[in-house]
Amino acid sequence: MNINNVKTFWSNMHCNINHSNKTIYSKEYFEEVTKKRYTVEPHILSFADFNKYNNMKVLEVGCGIGTDGQKFSEAGAIYKGIDLTESAINICKKRFNEFNLNGNFEVQNIEEYVSNNKYDLIYSFGVLHHTPNINIAITNIYNMLEEGGVFKLMLYAKNSWKYYKILDNLD
Repeated sequence: MNINNVKTFWSNMHCNINHSNKTIYSKEYFEEVTKKRYTVEPHILSFADFNKYNNMKVLEVGCGIGTDGQKFSEAGAIYKGIDLTESAINICKKRFNEFNLNGNFEVQNIEEYVSNNKYDLIYSFGVLHHTPNINIAITNIYNMLEEGGVFKLMLYAKNSWKYYKILDNLD
């Protein structure tokens, strides 16, 4: 796996981008995308526990189109999203602007990202299994965690509950 191949793939294929027929990047569009995401993956709501991070510093690694980031920001988190692709960051900025939310965004590769900022939560949902050097990524994440901070990580696996639910819905 090569990081440039990963970047090229995700620059052209954002998760959940086609989950709405509304005017793209409108408030209604983002609301429909959000509704579909949490209908298909309701476990995200309890896993992320968005409301727990009010007034806390949250870094999302692989923020995609900002659906979870929006929820963190709405819950009062001091939110920062990083993503490998400029296109994802641009969509996040449009989303946050549409909802008048605060958030910071940067195009970053977690394998190379070094920051003196410390975070109460570092959150990565369905991202890090795409990175070629996961050990470096995890080390960088660990180094950015506040003492007592939490790292919430979700990785996809073919043999999972979600995979079988998707297959069940295809019948």
